[in-house]
Amino acid sequence: MSGIEYFIHSNIALVYIIIFFGVIIEGEGIVLFSSVFAWQGLLNWPLLTLVIITGTISGDLLWYGAGRYLKGTKFGCWLDKRYEKYGGALLGDKVMARYHWYAILNKFMYFTTKPTIFLVGWHDFNFKKFLKITSYSTVIWTLTMLLLGSIFGYTIHLIGFKKIVHRVEIFAVLLFVGIFILEWGIKKLVTKRVLRIGPTSPINQPEK
Repeated sequence: MSGIEYFIHSNIALVYIIIFFGVIIEGEGIVLFSSVFAWQGLLNWPLLTLVIITGTISGDLLWYGAGRYLKGTKFGCWLDKRYEKYGGALLGDKVMARYHWYAILNKFMYFTTKPTIFLVGWHDFNFKKFLKITSYSTVIWTLTMLLLGSIFGYTIHLIGFKKIVHRVEIFAVLLFVGIFILEWGIKKLVTKRVLRIGPTSPINQPEK
């Protein structure tokens, strides 16, 4: 049994706690790694899915709240200027009128996910609507990432889990580089798409 396997077996509750807070900070890598270990039977799939979904939604609520309640403060204004570089180019009336679909794509864009949610809160986007949108977009993102993780897990199973686990640092680097390139490409495609969208309604649309 490898050190990682022993740690998971001995500290299973702690592992789920780490995953919960991990997806708040960095989601994709945590989910894919967790999926690999779930494929090996070290983690429970239903519980892992629940932890990832609740952790991701909790993180979204934190960033939304930060944007909404730090608005007008010095720190909030500093974050706003910083995040406008990442999410501001895509966040405007054009996008917010279609936020129900953009939120799903945004989940797969590492560069803009958190800045965009911060700016959504900053612009006082309707909370009930935001909660609904972020909930179903998180479920879609989680299931997609778990599916990709299952594919990774199956590939590792074919190669040999014991071989991979002793070179886990190399696997981690390759995994994160792959995610970086994929999400950079998604961001470019979405940016071009958004720039073609015509004028639409204001950012803070009333609940119908």
